[in-house]
This record gives sequence, C-alpha cells and structure tokens, in this order.
Amino acid sequence: DDVENGEIVGLTDTIVLNGEELAYEPFWYRTFRFLRIHVETAEEALEMEAPTFRKTGYPLQTKSWVKSSKPWVREVWDMSVRTLENCMKETYMDCPYYEQMQFIMDTRLQAMFTYVAGSDVRMAKKALKDFHYSMLPDGLIHGKYPSAYCQVISTFSLHYIYMMWEYYEQTKDLETVRRYLPDMDIILGYYDRKIGEDGLLGRIGFWEFVDWQEAWKETGGMPAALQKGPSTIINLMYAYALECGARLNEEAARPGMAEEYRARQKKIVDIVDGSCWDEERGMYREGPAFSQYSQHAQAWAVLNGLGDKEKQRRALKNALQEKKIRHVLNVPFLRHMSGSEPWKRPGCTRRRKRTSCVGPPCRGRDAPLVRRNRQMGEANAMRGARCRYMNLFVCLQACARQTGPGTRCESRRIWNICRIWKAWHRLRRARLRLFMRKWKKDKMTEILQAGSCRTKVGRRKDGRTMRQRGR
Repeated sequence: DDVENGEIVGLTDTIVLNGEELAYEPFWYRTFRFLRIHVETAEEALEMEAPTFRKTGYPLQTKSWVKSSKPWVREVWDMSVRTLENCMKETYMDCPYYEQMQFIMDTRLQAMFTYVAGSDVRMAKKALKDFHYSMLPDGLIHGKYPSAYCQVISTFSLHYIYMMWEYYEQTKDLETVRRYLPDMDIILGYYDRKIGEDGLLGRIGFWEFVDWQEAWKETGGMPAALQKGPSTIINLMYAYALECGARLNEEAARPGMAEEYRARQKKIVDIVDGSCWDEERGMYREGPAFSQYSQHAQAWAVLNGLGDKEKQRRALKNALQEKKIRHVLNVPFLRHMSGSEPWKRPGCTRRRKRTSCVGPPCRGRDAPLVRRNRQMGEANAMRGARCRYMNLFVCLQACARQTGPGTRCESRRIWNICRIWKAWHRLRRARLRLFMRKWKKDKMTEILQAGSCRTKVGRRKDGRTMRQRGR
C-alpha cells in the first residue's frame, strides 16, 4: 500500500496512437489495486481524459452478517465477502488475477462459503454441471474446467463427490444430485481398480496432489509416502468419498449401492487402522512402512471415524502439539482445540495481547513465499495459501467431530471461522510483501554505499571489449 516506495507488478497494455481520438478498453477484465499510466510523447502533445472503471461479477446477494464489539471482525467479514465476489464470474475462480480457473477443490470451498453468505445456490449447481461435462473415459474429471487444455489431478475427483454431498445437504435437491450419481460410481470404480494386494490404494496415476508443504516440496505436493507404498491420506480421502457416496445412495433409494460403498469403506479404514497406527507416538503414520507423520492423516482419520473418541482426541492433540511434525495448519484456534492457550506462541511463555491471536506471526517459513509471489502475481500467490486453507478446513471438521454433534449451527460456526482465517491469511501475505520490498531496497542501498566491486573483462563476438561489474 506504499504508493511512493512500493512496486507495481502485473499485466500491462501498450498502446501506440495514430494521432486520432481513441477510446481503449481491454478485451478481458483485469484485477488490480493500483493502476499506473506511463506516457511517452514525441513532438506532439497528448490530451488524455481520466480513466473510468466498471466492475463486473456474479450478482451475489449476501444475507448473512456478523456483529462484534471488535471493529476488525467486521473488516475481516467485509474482506471475506469481497474475496468471494471477486472469485465469482460466469464460474467460480481460484483467483481473479492470475489463473482465473475453476478448480474443483477451490470450487468446493467457495460453494460452502456461498451457502453461508446467502440462499443463492445457482453457481454451485452450475459448477457440478461443469465438472460433470469434464468426465474422462478413464473415470476421472478434469482438475479444472472449463479450460483450454486438460489437466488431471486425480485426488480432485474425490472433492467432486464431497461437493455433491454438501450440495445435497444444503439444498435437498435430489433431482440434481441423482443426475450425477453415475459420475460418482465411475470415479469410485476407478479408485477401486487401483487397490493392491495389501488392500490399500497404491499409485493412482496422474497428479496425486494433496497439499503444498515443505515436507512434500520435492514430490510436487504429493505425500512422500507414495514413493514407498500406499499413502494413508489418499486412502482415507477415498474412504471418506465412499462414505459420502453411501449417504447419497441412501437418499436416492439405492440401498444396495450404499451397502457396497460402506463395506468398501470399512475395509479400507480397518486396514489403515491396523497397519498405520503408531501406539508409541499416538498418531497414524503416513504409510504402513513410512515413518512420517502429518496433521492431514490425523484429521482424515477422525473424519472416517477410526478408533474410539479417546483415540481420535489423542491423535489430533499429538498432531497439533508435537514439534517434529511440520505444522502446515499451525493456527491458534487449533491449538485452543487441543487445550493450549491461543494467545501464546509455541515454546513461548510471554503472554500476548488477545487481539493478536487471530493467527501466527508473519515470519518464518512464509518468508520464501514472498519472493515467489512477486514473480507470479498477487492473486496466484494465494494458491499455496488456499491449499493450506483447504487442509485447515479438514482439520476443523475433525475438531468439530470432537466438540459435539455435527449440527447445522456447528457447521455454520466452522464455515465462518474458515472464512475469517482465509481473509486474515491474505492480509498477512500483503504485509509480508511490503516487508520484503523494504528489505530489498535497504539491502541494495547498503550494497551501493559499500562501493566495493570487481571488474571482469571479456571479449564479445565482434571483438570489442566487454566489462562486467559485480559485488
């Protein structure tokens, strides 16, 4: 937000005038916060009128509201609604600036936000139809659709099934859901064909993406356990899709299919419970023969009902408190659910102000993301945050299982917490970018003031001498 010292990075248009009057408008909408107009003239002067802007988007009617004694709560709510509005055009979009694509995992989240914001479910209904049209002969849907080219993210097909169930749960529109039940059968059939001799899913093909996190950086967001055998997370994601499918089949009067899906789900979770549980650590391993632990696996285990309540509580608590686990979802709310004080940092005894307990401090592992953000654009940089946020939602669902029955009121509370977290995360990234810009400027000033440099002399192809200067 620093107009004088900040940088403007984004799309540019170059207009060459022919001396006549011209009214210019881009061919596609642009997302921006600041606009810079740079004019170069020759001998003739240029007369330019002030630019005007038109806002476009889906006519979202927000009927929900939030009241609080703290003014920042209202500001975060408004920011959250504005984010949802900017990601709704003729389809949902993962971000309004960079990719502008309808990814199924992002779309599922945005649809749930839409259910909370108002009663208009037409966009969610259309999204189900879009992904229905993207079904491939192999038995999976496109990771994003509509799109100019095909990209298959095999785990995203499971989110299509989750979204079906959540749409029916919110609308009771059985006629729409019944149309897509064959898609669900095809997807679950594809996964069933990938089960190995040990009774678990192995490699399922295409991009087996789960989350962007440091521990899986070399595998492109795929669980590292896949390199050694089955992945606990992907098996439990498949099991939860079977559970959602069983519920939909029961509502659609298909008791035979519901019974089959539940039998397949029970078989998966029983094998995972028996082969992946580590009694000493009190958590589920990332694979039967892979001694890595994550918050993702514990959250999916709770959602699938593995073990009794005490075992589930123990797994979640250990996942949130153990320092050796990479805390992708390390937020104060989750630490509060596990029994620790939300206004304290991990390993810190000094009490912080309660007003700052909305999220963790903005430094540490997030700093490298800022450099990537500046190259890829502000909105695209939120892709990594959105994936982390998706898994935050999964963990919040698991915590809700521990705190009480999954009532509609409880669900709305979880949705609102998720939305506030997302808005806070965007605000934190903006502050990080400003900090890094200032740091880079100070560093360059320090280098220039030092004045020490070395000179390299080389030869160009034309024979002339070339000098290169550097630190």
